[in-house]
Amino acid sequence: MRTADTSLFEQLPLGEMEFGLAQPIAVARLEPAEFEKKLGLTFEPARDDLDELVTALIRGASGRQFALVRHLHQPKPGTTILTNEKSCDFARDLQESLAALQMNIDGLDWIHPDAVEAPARGASLQ
Repeated sequence: MRTADTSLFEQLPLGEMEFGLAQPIAVARLEPAEFEKKLGLTFEPARDDLDELVTALIRGASGRQFALVRHLHQPKPGTTILTNEKSCDFARDLQESLAALQMNIDGLDWIHPDAVEAPARGASLQ
């Protein structure tokens, strides 16, 4: 498997996913193919209790894991960003995941209410 590795994140094989990486913190407007082209990520097929999906697992600069998930039959476009459900700081997690993905919050369609301390719209995290 080809994996992306930058100073902002490292892509990990799905088998290294930590327990509890299941809490949605945002939905990016980009589709998996766009993340692949932009960042060199490779999305892998998987399945959960909802549907078939494609996913990519990344580790941010702090060592925290995030997953990008797109359920194949979800009604709206976009890719969900997941963090650990036991996280104590969704705002920090969102900031780190956006920095790793080289995005700002203008590229999001939804943000978890507990992550609203993220930078103001238009602010870049680079």
